[in-house]
Amino acid sequence: MVARAGHPTVLWDGDTDFPNQHILFGVEPPIRVNDVYNGTVALSAALHPLGEGLQLLAGKTAAGSDLVSPAAILPVFEALCELPAEMVFIDNAAGSSDSTLQFCALADLTMVVATDEPTSIVDAYGLIKILKTHVPDRAVGLLVNNIIDGDDADEVTKKLNLATKKFLNLQVPFLGFVPYDRAVRQSIVEQKPLHRQRPQSEAAQAIGAIARTMTRLSQRSSRTE
Repeated sequence: MVARAGHPTVLWDGDTDFPNQHILFGVEPPIRVNDVYNGTVALSAALHPLGEGLQLLAGKTAAGSDLVSPAAILPVFEALCELPAEMVFIDNAAGSSDSTLQFCALADLTMVVATDEPTSIVDAYGLIKILKTHVPDRAVGLLVNNIIDGDDADEVTKKLNLATKKFLNLQVPFLGFVPYDRAVRQSIVEQKPLHRQRPQSEAAQAIGAIARTMTRLSQRSSRTE
């Protein structure tokens, strides 16, 4: 949605084990970012156009000697910085692997996603604690997913910030929420982007609001640099 608003955007699949962004978009890019990691192709060759100003850096499942090292990520990021793209979104894998932390170290903002389930809130706190230890100078925000309404999102935010304030002396800003919506599952099954298939759905509208927030934060950041 950021790209549709006129901001050229790259979506980088940062799951170095089991990437699936290309599946969600229903495409099969012939060249993957793994080939850029190992230096066999240029970044420009791996960028797959998805239309409306959006390009995908798709990954492929890695195993054994094909596993991606954190050191291989930085040159790709540096090459991305030379492109005219205004925004780069990195879809990180769950957990706190070395590669995940490297991606977070490169990002201006890490969006921690949580639901209203106690296990998810605890995991979100644990990840934030790790991030503030390993990449203390990078911003972190909260996105609440798959909930009923804004009241539930507020409750999740309060619970998480009670813990982060007490133990980390940190207030995590709330970036937005995505409500439970069957349209999300339908778009995944159909392998079609939600904002194109069902733009009026509650989830699509909520994601649009988050995209606008991300754009404002990015523009504010660029003005202060």
